Amino acid sequence: QRKLALCGDDIEAGRKLDEDEERLIEAYKEEVKEFVPEVFGL
Repeated sequence: QRKLALCGDDIEAGRKLDEDEERLIEAYKEEVKEFVPEVFGL
C-alpha cells in the first residue's frame, strides 16, 4: 500500500523502491551484526 502511495502505478519506480529498501535492510542487518552478534548466533 505504501509503495502504491509513493509511486502510483509506475512499476519501474516501484521496483527501484524495492531494491533501495532491500539495500537498506541489508545494511541495517550488517550494522546490527556488529553490535549484537549473538542475535545472529555468532
